[in-house]
Amino acid sequence: MTLTSRWCGLLKKEWVLMRWQIIAFIVLSLLVCFFSLTPVLAGIHDFQHINPLGLYDMMLRILLIMGPVLIVISIEYERKQLDVWLHTEASIVQVLGVKVFSAILVVVVAMLLNMILAGITYYFSAPDNAIPLSEAVKLMTNLGATAVINAVFNTIAVLFVWILLGIIQLKIGNFAAFVILIPVLMMSTFWAVLTSVFPVNAPLSVVGFVTYALLSIVFFIAGTMLFAKKVRV
Repeated sequence: MTLTSRWCGLLKKEWVLMRWQIIAFIVLSLLVCFFSLTPVLAGIHDFQHINPLGLYDMMLRILLIMGPVLIVISIEYERKQLDVWLHTEASIVQVLGVKVFSAILVVVVAMLLNMILAGITYYFSAPDNAIPLSEAVKLMTNLGATAVINAVFNTIAVLFVWILLGIIQLKIGNFAAFVILIPVLMMSTFWAVLTSVFPVNAPLSVVGFVTYALLSIVFFIAGTMLFAKKVRV
């Protein structure tokens, strides 16, 4: 089996496993965006009465939660069937990589659909005062890139923490929920210190992007190594 066909097979398997959760998350995000824009769509207010940054911040939080939740649900579905992982031709890196890719792809699709909905509403409500479409696309691209980079990092970081929690549970049982707080607090403190010296638009700056990328790679490699150990156990 070639790498491409194996990857496609894993993607199809992930879709079959998670399709209803994926559809539910996308529909939920669209409903939140739709009801936030309802006053504009109903003609009660125009888009200028909506706080675009507030709407973006709310949708960003939803998208940042979406990826980690989806990947945790996916892993939990298969957690009690670890023998399946031993009998697959795919490596742990490929299997977990597909799960991360699928979760991020859902975030991207949901984000694009919400941007289209917001864009149509904006130009519908204020066609005379609207900014040029080229500027709107550039703005959406910057905001979208920021959201995707954050979503990738959050998803992989949560994947690592969840796998680490599973490893600790094998050793000490349910008390692991308290022990895991130590590395989580350490990671949160480190990230808070790090982001305090980042520029405002950190993910799109060279330093910020490299930092996000390196930490994501480290967390993913560490997570796959820990998960491989868990499967062997």
